[in-house]
Amino acid sequence: SLAFYNCTGFNGNLMLPDALTEIGAQAFIYCTGLTGDLIIPDKITAIAPFAFYGCSGFTGNLVLPQNATTIGKAAFYKCTGLTGDLILPAQLTKIETQAFTYCSGFTGSLVIPNGVTTIENAVFYDCHGFDGTLTLPNEVTSIEYAAFYNCSGLTGDLILPTQLTEIGEYAFSTCPGFTGRLTIPDGVTTIAAYA
Repeated sequence: SLAFYNCTGFNGNLMLPDALTEIGAQAFIYCTGLTGDLIIPDKITAIAPFAFYGCSGFTGNLVLPQNATTIGKAAFYKCTGLTGDLILPAQLTKIETQAFTYCSGFTGSLVIPNGVTTIENAVFYDCHGFDGTLTLPNEVTSIEYAAFYNCSGLTGDLILPTQLTEIGEYAFSTCPGFTGRLTIPDGVTTIAAYA
C-alpha cells in the first residue's frame, strides 16, 4: 500500500510487469503525471481500493485484467484522462462504490458483466463520455445512489434487469441520452427521489 503515494514528478507511461500479481491499496494514489494507456497485467484478480485514485494524467485506454473479479472502492476515481471503450472483465462480480467516479473520457457502450448483482453508489458518477448503450445483467437487484449520474451519453432503450428491486436516489439523474423504451420490472419496490 502507498507504494508510490503522491509521486507527482512522474511524466511518462506506467509499465507494469506481466508477472505482477497484486497492486496494493492506494499504490499510485495522486500520481498525476503518469500518461498514456494504463495496462494492468492479467495475473491480477482484484484492483485494490484507491489504487489509481486521482491519477488524472493518463491519456489512453484502460486495459483491465481478464481474470479480475473485483474493482475496489474509488480505484480509478478522477482518472479523467482515460479514453476509449471501458471493457469490464467477464469474471467481474463486484464494482465497489465510486470505482470510476469522474472518469469522463470513456467512450462507446457500457456492458456490465453477468456476475455483478449490485451497481454500488456513484460507480459511474459523472462518466459523461459514453456514447452508446447500457447493458445491465438480469442478476442486478439494486442500482444504488447516483450510480449513473450524469452519464449523459448513454443512448437507446434503458432496459432494467428483471431481478431489480431498488433504484436509488439520482441513479440515472441527468442522463438525457436515453431515447427508447423504459420498463420498470414488477419486482421493483423502491424508486427513490430523482432516480
